[in-house]
Amino acid sequence: MLEQSPPDEGVNYFLLRNLALLGHKETTTPLKEQIKEVDPAGNPTQNAGDAAQILLLLGDSEGLSVYKKSLSAQHDSLFGLDDSLVHAIANFGGPEAIEILLQLLKKGPRNPQTCRAIVSHLDRLSPGWDREIVSTLGSLHKIIPEEINRPLETEPAAQRDGLRLLRELPQWDGLDADGHEIAVEKMEELRSLIPDVPEISMVDPTVEALEGTMAGVLANIPVMQTGETGVGKNLGIKYLAAKAGAPLHRINFGKETDHGQLYGHYEVQVDKATGKKRVVITDGKMIDAFRYGAWVLWDEVNLAHPGFLVAQNDILQQIASGKVLVKMGGKIREIRVHKNFRLFAAANPEGYAARKALEATFADRWFPVFVRDFSVEDQRQILQEEYGVILSGSEESRDPSPPKAD
Repeated sequence: MLEQSPPDEGVNYFLLRNLALLGHKETTTPLKEQIKEVDPAGNPTQNAGDAAQILLLLGDSEGLSVYKKSLSAQHDSLFGLDDSLVHAIANFGGPEAIEILLQLLKKGPRNPQTCRAIVSHLDRLSPGWDREIVSTLGSLHKIIPEEINRPLETEPAAQRDGLRLLRELPQWDGLDADGHEIAVEKMEELRSLIPDVPEISMVDPTVEALEGTMAGVLANIPVMQTGETGVGKNLGIKYLAAKAGAPLHRINFGKETDHGQLYGHYEVQVDKATGKKRVVITDGKMIDAFRYGAWVLWDEVNLAHPGFLVAQNDILQQIASGKVLVKMGGKIREIRVHKNFRLFAAANPEGYAARKALEATFADRWFPVFVRDFSVEDQRQILQEEYGVILSGSEESRDPSPPKAD
């Protein structure tokens, strides 16, 4: 079994890749030796995967199977995914090339143009490859509006706040990511984080936002809600978390938000038995949510430093694989991600109160949901449903009963 050599020693992959793009086929000899390199688990190393990429650019089919295995091993690559590699893979045709293109699409290309290139080649090589996806999305598009807009008065009084589609949401199971029971004290803490079902008026902007957010939840894709202040971004997420019975962590972002706030920080603890102090790493809310299947809301996300947000790209990419690698205390920890974990973000539009646009590579990793402002009619409905206020032209009347508590 070969040991992996550091990327900066031996083969100059960047030079070889540039030569490959220029069609210099004499570069294949060292690459064919490099693709034999495997890690202790028997999977291709990062170096082998990079060498396989270059062979694919040269039109050498020996790189296909190695590159496919390197994708499954989820090794980081020195190179980003671009159109040149996608075209090179598609040119081979056949089941193996199709399988690789599907894997690349599932990983979520950062560049929308590359994503379109993959879809275009799949349409050519395997017509109907997306039939199941289209069918599922078509069903959701039909079912979600029907269920959300179902007249509540036709339901029994005890069920008027229950929309049947919400039963499809992944319900929190009270187990950890390994399927083990959670300690009693921790269970009580988590249960205290499950929100009560808030009163919510089903006006059109709210319905649309719930539709989009539920689609992201059901597809297990991080959801980014964008909208003005006061349109119910947080309320909608809180509503769905309550319906799923899921603990909800809310993390307010700002210029000072850092890695430790999300994933853990050093803390001085005193040993009760000896009285001695010791420095320990306390897990952050993200680690807690990964482990126990909670939901997490990154609120006011575009107030954070752009560099910090971009640094989250790798974590966002890894979530779908069921495990994430997090640097804590100078070491890399592998954390299993609970199947019910869900991540949300809320942001104000660019230009609102000096908010800046999110960096593209960060924004592209989220399922976008835009929450519209309330129209005058929407506001009248909300006032009537929540406070008993009826507005008609310049006339205003109030129901004699007191307003509902927030």
